[in-house]
Amino acid sequence: KPSMLVPLLSVLNESELYSTWLPSWTKPVRLGVTESKKLYQSGRCNQIVSLISDVPWPLCQREVILSALGIDDIDENNHIAVKLQSLDTGDTYGEDGKGKNDSLNQKDKLVIPGPNKNTTRIELDGGCLFRKCPVDHPSLSTSTNITGEDHKEEKNGQQSSDDDNDIHDDDYILVCFSFFVDAKINFLPSSVINFVIRTVIGKMWSMFLHVAQDVRDGKRPAHAKAIEQKRDDLYNWVDERVQIMLSSSSSLSSS
Repeated sequence: KPSMLVPLLSVLNESELYSTWLPSWTKPVRLGVTESKKLYQSGRCNQIVSLISDVPWPLCQREVILSALGIDDIDENNHIAVKLQSLDTGDTYGEDGKGKNDSLNQKDKLVIPGPNKNTTRIELDGGCLFRKCPVDHPSLSTSTNITGEDHKEEKNGQQSSDDDNDIHDDDYILVCFSFFVDAKINFLPSSVINFVIRTVIGKMWSMFLHVAQDVRDGKRPAHAKAIEQKRDDLYNWVDERVQIMLSSSSSLSSS
């Protein structure tokens, strides 16, 4: 539902809170994010984040310096996107949101440092795409909505769906998520690496949706506080842009 977009984006945007919800394990092996730190902020939602993760012995900790770039493409394609890309040692990042920018003054830019001792820096490329969900998308049904909640209710003693079974007239937002990761583990078979990465990313995606629902339901005070602090500058703007995205999509589909 559109009411989920601000919670979803807040979970992505509030990088200082990543370590409070990203999955981690201590048994049977240590695995998961142990530290998240924002290094740079530009504009409403463009930022550089450092994430450090434990991995099983004998491997050393993994680190990624991640550029998260918010893209408002509503006017052209009715999309909102978040581009995620790792940065390399020596890359610079400035107010124009681009790396390798040597024209900026030193005080206006972040120069990506080298990794800490006993830490291996990994590579990541991915992102999220938010758009109005087509009414014929297979994720929609007359009995279950995208949050996994039962969509049917009792009306006048008879079971029916919300708004007289008009679920396909409701507005839903489709979220697409894609990740490519090079964990710098060359001595293991690629099939094992892919299995571990898929398992971890799958767990991250599940937790991401669960935390967003908690934010929507008021169960995450830290996220609620962050949203209120940035309400005027960011999240009210998100609400306004989402309404434009949904109305534009409706206009296109009806024309």
